Parts: sequence; structure tokens; C-alpha cells
Amino acid sequence: MTRRRWLGALAALGLLVAGCGESGKREPQQLALKPSATPSATPERRLPVTDAEKRVIRGWANELRHGDVRAAARYFSVPSEIVNFQPEPLELESARRVVDFNDSLPCGAEVISIIRTVSQLVVGEFELTDRPGGDCGSVAGTRATFAFLVGADEHIKRLILIDAGSMPTPDTTLT
Repeated sequence: MTRRRWLGALAALGLLVAGCGESGKREPQQLALKPSATPSATPERRLPVTDAEKRVIRGWANELRHGDVRAAARYFSVPSEIVNFQPEPLELESARRVVDFNDSLPCGAEVISIIRTVSQLVVGEFELTDRPGGDCGSVAGTRATFAFLVGADEHIKRLILIDAGSMPTPDTTLT
């Protein structure tokens, strides 16, 4: 059977099935191709960033900027996940790896803005700064953007690099 005949046969079968059992009372079609609910014309409302989320993100940035990587690491959950610093997400399954990750970041950061996305993520825009123990170099003063998932325990569960600007990629080959 050619393709055209095959499609014609399917269409005829569909009409036949749709007409079967036809009575005065119409029942809704089971396999309707249109959505059952009309999508809302208004976009999903963003929840405000909580004070706890702001405190965690600002606290982490402040500690890192001052070179206290151990204090910066205390803002992370164990385990936590780092995304977009390398091809695969980096799982930080111990406090030591969280400290090593924070120590690997070449720059400190000053918070510019913190906003909520339409999901549970909070996006922070930062100005990169020199920090004791780091090597930010010529990228100090440029901007970077990260998304954070802050858990109910007020710790960073996931850090996602969105835009590093000119920041050198940290060495995240942690042992």
C-alpha cells in the first residue's frame, strides 16, 4: 500500500471510530489533540527571595571575598552539587571537598543583585574581586552570574554557573 493510501485509510478509520456509538448525547473525546485547559495569559508569578536565601548568598560571597574559604564552605550542604564548571556536575560529598571547591575559586565576589527565577532557583549577579589566597588577576571588576538552590536548612544545595564573564575556570579536579 502506498503512503497516501495508508494515510487515507487511517483517516477513514478515525472517522468511522468517531462516528460509532453516536447518540443524541455527546461525550468528550478521549484523544483530543487540543489542551484540556487553556494556558494562562499571565506568566507564572515569582515568589520573592527569602531573607534566608539572601543571607546565605551574601554570607558566602562575603566570606569568599575576605579569603576565608572554610567559612564560605560552611554555607554549603554536604553533599552539594556544582554545575557548569566542567562537563559533568561536580558532587561534593564531603566537607573537605566543599572547602577544596571554594579554595579553587580564583576570585572573591561582591553581590550586585539577587532575584528569584520562576523555579526554586535564586540568581545572583556578582562583581568579581581579588581575594586573599586567590588569583583573580585582570578579571577583577567584571561580572559573573550564578544560580543557587538554597535548601530549607539554609545551605547551598546546588550552585550553577550561568555566566562567568572573563573569570578563569577554577581547577575543579578535586581529590
